[in-house]
Amino acid sequence: MKKAVAILAFSCLLFLAGCGKDDRTVISMSVWGMPWEDKLYTEIYIPEFEKQNPDIKVKFNNYTNYREKILTLAAGNNAPDVIRQGAADVPNFIQKGMNLPLDDYFEESGIDRSDFVDAAWPVATMDGKTYAIPQDENLFALYYDPQAFKEAGLKEPDHDYTLEQMLKDAEVLTKKNGDNVERYGLVQGWNAWNFMNYVMAFNGSIWSEDLQTSTIGSEEAIKALEYWKQLMVDFNLTPYQSEMGQIGPDVYFQTGKAAMYLDGTWMAPSITKAAPDFKFKATSFPKGDRKVVRAQSVMWAVSADSKHPDEAWKLAEFLSTKEALTQYWQTLWVAAPARYSAVNSEEFKNVTGLEDIPGIDSEEEFKDKAAWIVETFDNKWDTQEWVGPYHSIYEQEVDNAIQSVLVKGSKVTPREALKKAEENINKTIQQQKD
Repeated sequence: MKKAVAILAFSCLLFLAGCGKDDRTVISMSVWGMPWEDKLYTEIYIPEFEKQNPDIKVKFNNYTNYREKILTLAAGNNAPDVIRQGAADVPNFIQKGMNLPLDDYFEESGIDRSDFVDAAWPVATMDGKTYAIPQDENLFALYYDPQAFKEAGLKEPDHDYTLEQMLKDAEVLTKKNGDNVERYGLVQGWNAWNFMNYVMAFNGSIWSEDLQTSTIGSEEAIKALEYWKQLMVDFNLTPYQSEMGQIGPDVYFQTGKAAMYLDGTWMAPSITKAAPDFKFKATSFPKGDRKVVRAQSVMWAVSADSKHPDEAWKLAEFLSTKEALTQYWQTLWVAAPARYSAVNSEEFKNVTGLEDIPGIDSEEEFKDKAAWIVETFDNKWDTQEWVGPYHSIYEQEVDNAIQSVLVKGSKVTPREALKKAEENINKTIQQQKD
């Protein structure tokens, strides 16, 4: 009798264990970013997605050294099912066969491609196929201190502001006490990323039309680096990298040591948090020979090795809906949604923040810090024409070229530096092809 009871009890346990088994399809996703950004995914996006799709479970991953980590995982056929990818990496990942073509999914879902920013699609496509769906678009901004302009008797920058005027204003805004600079006119990161916008503003390009060779040694690019040399070396209107040390250009700006600061939209909430009493403003990148604002999208891709591509697509599509992108902007406001309908909605003006991320408290503050984004989209000044499959090669060589010119006592000319960079980039590309 006791034996029969024991067998019955054991059978019940097995039955209950079977009933409690999670039979959901498990898919993985990967992102990069700060831990506080994770909460948007782990506490908002993923629970809502799993609620809408009760047969799917999402495993969340946040990787450091993101590009290298994803490449390593993909090489072992172990990449996440849904991969967050920056515009600079997308063409390279596509070329390596890492991304699944999504055209059939787009057609089945009936997604309105025209609702996504025009500048994103050339990045997401190759040879007529679509390999990613856009999430956001980070824009290169001009941040400035309105009080500094007022004290100097200068007109505040707007969309008609020019690079020529910025150079003149930087000279007026720079405060010197003998050899000591108390406030610089302008500060930014002096690197290949930021250099691209200047090249395009002077009507130059980064790549040939087929994206297979670099054109960074062009006259337009040389003109852009000569402009940088004027700011730093010739007129001392911005600090050398050696003078900044480990202090970022944003710290110079938010502490009153620089009147203007150029960087991406993702810096606005950071500056607001670091200097809550600082009433800074932002506008679009100044006009050169053309009006252009460097943009960079983040996109969602499905791994070509995914064992559950249908479920992975559902998550990628969910993360790029108007509702999800609006929430992304309202909480993090690091980059504008890649959907026109989201940017042009009333919800776009309601920036709440998330935990210790400050929001935007008033209509006036929104006008000062974010209205220019809507106007940039409306005028289609944004562009991602700088993107190519060999961006990492460009970045390394052009960083070296810039530093060889923008260093105290350097005799290297912008022409010499960029011609050498172009030669090295194209030589490396050819070696990879061979």
